[in-house]
Amino acid sequence: GNWVTVAISDERNNIWFGHRGGGISMYNPGTGVMKTVLGSAAVPGAAKPSVTSACKAGNGKLWFGTEGEGLLEADATKPDHVHRIPGYNGNPDIGALLRSAAGDIWIGTGYGLMLYTAANKTFPAVSVPELPQSHITAIMEDHAGNLWIGTKDSGLVILPDRNPASASVYAAPEGIPCNNITAIYEDAERNVWVGTDGGGI
Repeated sequence: GNWVTVAISDERNNIWFGHRGGGISMYNPGTGVMKTVLGSAAVPGAAKPSVTSACKAGNGKLWFGTEGEGLLEADATKPDHVHRIPGYNGNPDIGALLRSAAGDIWIGTGYGLMLYTAANKTFPAVSVPELPQSHITAIMEDHAGNLWIGTKDSGLVILPDRNPASASVYAAPEGIPCNNITAIYEDAERNVWVGTDGGGI
């Protein structure tokens, strides 16, 4: 439970940690108390899931992606009540989450990309021919609104202006040194850094 995979703050400045095989914990800087969030009866068998990713979902909510347990939601006002997100019936293995500047939430799963919009509250799959059943491990939106998508075995895919129809692929050995992407980050000078498993940066 000590292997931290993700950290994120909520609107009350609490810091939430996702763990590999250790569920979710929350640190309250006001009280100095760290507590383990074990979930609730609404998450049977998922008391301590392996958490892979997290994002702010709006209205004080946080979403957590897990290995095998799908999407979980936490509320800053009710930290003891973590539950599965209603309506999500996609692949239960989630590798990446991103809330875009537009407020939509992109979900990278073990079998491709999904998109949640607050307007329709559904989780349609996003068809990207360059990502056939790819295990998505990272998603980043750059300053121009382009989506950078890292995969476990298919390299890096860029969606200009979040448009799947205009996707570009960068894969080894031509575009990048390794097809297993672990992290994507844009710095203050708008350089994009891509971390890989086995190929460096």
